[in-house]
Amino acid sequence: MSDEPVVSSPEMLKRAFDFLYSAAMRHSEEVATMRGDDIAPFYEGLFAESERSIGILAFTFIEAQINERFAQHLSPAVKGGTEKIVGPNGILDTVGKQINMLDALRWIRPETAQDLRLLAKIRNRFAHGHTALTFEDDTIQGYFSTLTKHEERCAEVGFTKDYPGVVLQTRHKYLIRAIGALSALYLDLTLMPSSIRAGMGPTGAFGGDFDKYPLALRNALGFCMETVNLIYRDAANIKPSANSGREK
Repeated sequence: MSDEPVVSSPEMLKRAFDFLYSAAMRHSEEVATMRGDDIAPFYEGLFAESERSIGILAFTFIEAQINERFAQHLSPAVKGGTEKIVGPNGILDTVGKQINMLDALRWIRPETAQDLRLLAKIRNRFAHGHTALTFEDDTIQGYFSTLTKHEERCAEVGFTKDYPGVVLQTRHKYLIRAIGALSALYLDLTLMPSSIRAGMGPTGAFGGDFDKYPLALRNALGFCMETVNLIYRDAANIKPSANSGREK
């Protein structure tokens, strides 16, 4: 018996990847049942709200998605049902516990977990801090400045070319960063558990063909981008104040 190492050809590696990727996509199809058509109407409805309301409600939508998407990966046959895990009186009865578990399971990327935690902290500060009324609150500014700057990524890929010279107010930046976190949540929590299950590691399925992603996932990501477009349109129609758009 030869001790020579077996050298896999590029074709063999591709076939192996395709097989594992197909297995991951089959599983992800089973859990990708999100509806995205309510994303844009919900967030567009926040445009006229106070900054405090935006900070609270923007995350409320995401919190519901965390709960629903998490539950889809749990066995409905578990004793007491999934409510015993993620329900109001379950083991993971708060969004903070759910984010920590998703992070520990490697079902979401570390940067996604960080953004979700920061959004939760901003929500809690607005909800429970009686002096926190705007994004100018020092504590909220600290959290906000650490969020992934998705508006910069939009500019880098040319998404803002239809809005030359647009100046984003802080409320617009916050909404774009919240939608960016929501997009990441949809992507991660659909693909990462399925990728692990297929033996590809947590991020193996990210290297596959986007067109083969579950239709519900692709639609949800599309609705997120439509929402970002609406935010830029709103910003383009607002005359910024002296300090709006100031980098946090």
